[in-house]
Amino acid sequence: MYIIESGLSDISSGDIITMNAYWEPQTGILGDANSDDKITIKDSTLIQNYLSNTATLTAYQQKRADVNFSGTVTIKDSTMIQKYVGKEITEFGS
Repeated sequence: MYIIESGLSDISSGDIITMNAYWEPQTGILGDANSDDKITIKDSTLIQNYLSNTATLTAYQQKRADVNFSGTVTIKDSTMIQKYVGKEITEFGS
């Protein structure tokens, strides 16, 4: 789910804010680049192969592979998946 912020920080005066969110089906598990329903070192390897132009990723796979939410798949995403698999981190983000 993606949340778009309203930009308002003080709503104490009773203003009504509308927050928008949308759900995108079939995007899978964040970090599961190879779509096998689990996060493993194979996901990191697929990203590295994608970056070296020896593998392709569908649009949905790219969304799952972008674990640092930068908007593009980079080596940083591969590294974060390795850290997640190695239990150095417990969640994804910037």
